[in-house]
Amino acid sequence: MRQSGREIRRFGRTVGALALVTTVLVSCASGKNSNGASKTGDIHVAVLGSFTGAYAEIGTALYNGSVAGAAVVNAAGGINGRHLVLDKVDTKGDPADAVPVFQQELAVHHPVAVVGPTTLEIFGVRPIIDRNKIPDLFNGGSTDFDKNTDKWIWRINPSDSQLALALAVYARSKGVGNAAILFTSEASQQSLEPFLKNDFTKLGGHVTTVVNVTPGQSSYNSEVVKLLASHPQAILGQLDPPTAATFFSQFKGVAGTSVPFFGTDVTAGGDWITAVGAKFAHAAVTSVTGGTPANAAGEAFTQQYKKSFNSAPLAGANYAYDGVVDLALAMDATKSTANSDITRGLPLVSNAPGTQCFTYAACLAKLKGGSKVNYDGASGPMDFDDFHNVAGPWDIVKADQSGKLGTLETISAAAVTAAEAKVK
Repeated sequence: MRQSGREIRRFGRTVGALALVTTVLVSCASGKNSNGASKTGDIHVAVLGSFTGAYAEIGTALYNGSVAGAAVVNAAGGINGRHLVLDKVDTKGDPADAVPVFQQELAVHHPVAVVGPTTLEIFGVRPIIDRNKIPDLFNGGSTDFDKNTDKWIWRINPSDSQLALALAVYARSKGVGNAAILFTSEASQQSLEPFLKNDFTKLGGHVTTVVNVTPGQSSYNSEVVKLLASHPQAILGQLDPPTAATFFSQFKGVAGTSVPFFGTDVTAGGDWITAVGAKFAHAAVTSVTGGTPANAAGEAFTQQYKKSFNSAPLAGANYAYDGVVDLALAMDATKSTANSDITRGLPLVSNAPGTQCFTYAACLAKLKGGSKVNYDGASGPMDFDDFHNVAGPWDIVKADQSGKLGTLETISAAAVTAAEAKVK
């Protein structure tokens, strides 16, 4: 019955999604459309993410970060003098919805590149990316891309394997020796689980039990009982907001806040904190999320984000911001919007050697002066490795009783890299 209802809702979402992308594209359009071969008019970039649904806050961070990035690009004169336009394409966090809206976007505006999607949708749209040979700044943690050989996909945030290691490093640093691991059964979260289990164990911890829960259930009493029966000092893992709301409501009824929960960037989201309650989050939840370095790039990002949205940045928005800035610099450096020039330009403006720079305007000035640049961003060094992956720092955050996040400490990219030798 649940599967049948899912198929009915999926059909409705597909039709609605096609209408939505047309509306968004018309509202975002400004002036002449462009494609990879054009040398005049606006430059369109698609922002592909889940702006509605269970993971809407992740998609919102993706889009808001992109908006902040486009704002600094356009304020500095655009890309080779051309205005950057973002097309907001809502996937609803479902590959079945992502495919038709992405195809519609390509047909209507011929974007030169894509920012997003996340792991939720990447395997659905990847064939379209490859078939159309469009550069994609993937914003997802799937470990399937740790040894990526796809020339069109460039990941702008650290892998889940890095996130898992940062989470294990933090838990062990707080004296957690015995921990239960908790995830939903969704594939996008399962890719994180084996790395977390391995890393926590290799760093000297003991996994008391692994509990996987199916999203959308009305009760998780048996899972709560199983988890608590293993007598963990702490719980490590990730649940989506609706599942977390049900699970931790029942968990609190049995154990209160006596067992701390160490989560990921998902558990730092405002929707997740609202789902479990700010007071519970403050008392029992600590999250590991992508950090913003204390450098000129971080300052520029935070300033522009607050100017654009009148609020502090959402967790993870800095990745999309850096992606847009890096993408624009790649087109500036190669003086082209052609797909092969963009992929050639990304490491050219991101990796050493080159003059280190932290803002779009500063890097652009260096390029115009004839220098090769090395952009270090608001999420850390944008140094792409041979598999088109980057590394970065991690912030340890906790909500106060009103739900507002505060940073407890930061784990540097170097600290995570150093720990890698211990877990291999």
